[in-house]
Amino acid sequence: MVFTLLLATWSFITATENGKLRWLLLGGGLMGLGFNIKMLQAFLPLPALYALYFFGTSKPWRQKIIQLGVTTVLLLTVSLLWAIIVDLTPASARPYVGGSQRNSVVELMIGYNGINRLLGMQRNASGAPPAGITDSSSYHPNQSPDNPPYPPFAQPPPGVGGGPPFPPASRPSDDIFAQEIGTPSAIRLFVPPLAKELSWLLPFGLVCLIGLTITAHPSRPLAAEHQAVILWGGWLLIGLVFFSVANFFHDYYLIMLAAPLAAVIGSGVAVWWRKREQGWVQWTLALAAAGTLAFQWWLARQYGQDAWWLRLAAIGLASGLIALLMGRWWLRQMAFVAAYAFLVVAMLITPLAWSVLTVAKQNPDVALPGAYGGSQFGTDLSAPAEAPAFPNQHPPDQAANPSTLLAFLQAHT
Repeated sequence: MVFTLLLATWSFITATENGKLRWLLLGGGLMGLGFNIKMLQAFLPLPALYALYFFGTSKPWRQKIIQLGVTTVLLLTVSLLWAIIVDLTPASARPYVGGSQRNSVVELMIGYNGINRLLGMQRNASGAPPAGITDSSSYHPNQSPDNPPYPPFAQPPPGVGGGPPFPPASRPSDDIFAQEIGTPSAIRLFVPPLAKELSWLLPFGLVCLIGLTITAHPSRPLAAEHQAVILWGGWLLIGLVFFSVANFFHDYYLIMLAAPLAAVIGSGVAVWWRKREQGWVQWTLALAAAGTLAFQWWLARQYGQDAWWLRLAAIGLASGLIALLMGRWWLRQMAFVAAYAFLVVAMLITPLAWSVLTVAKQNPDVALPGAYGGSQFGTDLSAPAEAPAFPNQHPPDQAANPSTLLAFLQAHT
C-alpha cells in the first residue's frame, strides 16, 4: 500500500508541475488501488495530495476544482468497484467476507476497517448482534441470510479468511489493544509502546517542518519549500493526529508516516544547508539534534537499552558542536560540512541500530510485525543470544483426543 501511495504521490507532484489532467487521473486511480489493498488507511494522505494540486498549480480556481472533481469520481469508482461486485454476488457463490458481521465488504470498510479504527471496539464487546439482526437467538457470527452457521470446530478461525475477526461475545476491548498501541493522547507517539515504531526522528522532523514553513518566501504558485510543507507536512500532521486519537489499530500501521517523515527531514536539512551562513540556522540545527538525541537516549532506556551505539551518537553530537564552533573562526566551509555531517549521522545511529535489532530479534511476529521491543523480547547486541525456554508447554499425552489437542493448540498458538 505504501509503495502504491508513493506512486500516487509522484503522479500528483507531476500533475502539479505540468498541470495536465492525465497525471492527476493516474494519481487518483493509484489511490483507489491503494484503497483496495488496505481500505480507508490509504486515504490518509488524500487531503494533502489534493491541497498540493489546488495550491501548487497556476491554473484558474474553477478549472482546478473541476479537475479534482473528475479525479474524485475516478478515485471512488476504482475504490468501490470490487466491493460492490462482491456484495452483489450471492453469498452462496463466494467466500464469507472476513472481518464483517453481515458478509459485506461495504460494511467491512465502514465498520471494522472504518469507524471502529477511530472509535474503538467497545460497542462490539457486549455480544449484541449487529444492526439489522432482530432475532438475537438465531444470530451466529458466521451466519449470513443465505448460508447456515458453520458447524462446531469447522468455522473459519477468528480473523483468518472466512469469518469475523472475533465472535461478538469475545471481541477484544480497547484495554487489550492499549497494550499494543497505548491510550489516545497528545504524547502517545512519543512514549512506549508506540514510540519505538516511528518516533526516533520525530522531534527533529517536527523542527524541520517548522523550519520549512518559516523560511520559504510566499509565492504564486507556491515555491518548492511550501509545496513540501503542504504535501509531506500535511501527510505527516494528518497521520500524527489520527494515530494520536484512534482507538483501534496495530502498531505496524505507523509505516504510513515513514515516507512523509523522511521527506520532511530530508527537505529540512537541505534548506538548512542552503542557509548555513546564518547563525540562527546553525544553532537551531544543533539544538534540534541535541534534543532529538536526548529523546532517543531516554526512549532506548525505556526498553532496557544502554548499548555502545548510544555513546557513539553522543560522540557524533559533540563532534558536530565542536565543528560548528570552529567554523566561526577557522576553515569555515570545511567546518560547516563536518558539523552538518556529524549532527545528521549522530541522529541516524540509534534508528539504524534499532532497525538491525528488529531484523535480528528472535521469534518475530509475522502476523503483526513491530519494531524491536527491548532486550527481554529479542536479541541484544550487547549480549550473546540464548535459546528461548518454553517450560510446561509439551503436547499432552492424549494427542489422539481431538478436543484435548484442540485445547492445547488454542492455548499455545
